[in-house]
This record gives sequence, structure tokens and C-alpha cells, in this order.
Amino acid sequence: MFTSFSAGFISTRTGFVHWNARLFLSSMKLTKKALQAIRDHSPAIKSKLALALNVSEASINRYIRGNSDNLTKVAALKVIEDETGLSAIEILKPE
Repeated sequence: MFTSFSAGFISTRTGFVHWNARLFLSSMKLTKKALQAIRDHSPAIKSKLALALNVSEASINRYIRGNSDNLTKVAALKVIEDETGLSAIEILKPE
């Protein structure tokens, strides 16, 4: 099972590496738990998200309010995972 965004892939028993199709087949949004963790976390997470996505912190605030797809980009997911300690399953849900 895919448990980390840092690599973006998993190894199978046979040694092949592949993308986790379930994660990318449907449109994804952040869970309420992930959005709340971002809101409750220090302001540094918003700065790190802005840097990772190359946007302003005002844009990050809009993305959070609207649960934007931009927050599901790999760079953003890595920041969210690292800063909040949430797992992939706790961060993403299918739309």
C-alpha cells in the first residue's frame, strides 16, 4: 500500500515499481482532517505550501477555503505530510 508521497511509487513483491493507480484515477480533494490540520498548524506550513507551489500565501488561503485541487499536487502533499504527520489516507479523499 502506498503510504508516502516522498517517492510517489511503491515496490511490489516482484520488484517492479509503479504508480499507485487508485490515488490518481479519480479527482482528489483534501479531507476535512487535513484541512483542519493545516488551519491549526503554525503559519509556517502556509509559507512552505506557498513556496512549494510557487504562489502567494493569499493564494494558499484561497486554496484552503475552497479545498482547491492545487493542494493535491505532489509538492503540496509532501509538505502537508511532513508538517502535519498525517498519512496519505488521512490527507486525500476521492471527490
